[in-house]
Amino acid sequence: KFNDGAWLLRLSHLYEAGESDLAQPVTVDLSEVFAEKGLKITGATETTLTANAPVKTDRLQWKAEARNDEVRAVLDARSELSFEERVPFSYPKVTIRPMEVRTFLAHFK
Repeated sequence: KFNDGAWLLRLSHLYEAGESDLAQPVTVDLSEVFAEKGLKITGATETTLTANAPVKTDRLQWKAEARNDEVRAVLDARSELSFEERVPFSYPKVTIRPMEVRTFLAHFK
């Protein structure tokens, strides 16, 4: 079987930071979501977006540099609305931030 019978599961947050009151991190309990449809999830492993490798916990941090004060003001205002820290996955709960997409290989019974 491909990926030992695991299914690809991709979750995404539709709102952008600052777009709405709903643009807040949301925590989903995978066992509860799938139980509603009669499925039993037995485990999940977070992967890269393309699901070809496990996700790394030591991600690169990028800093934006402003060319002038006007751009710096926009960046500063935007950073107050953004959620910089990725919330680590702790099965069965996953937290998704605005505009974030997370991919998993999930096993079901």
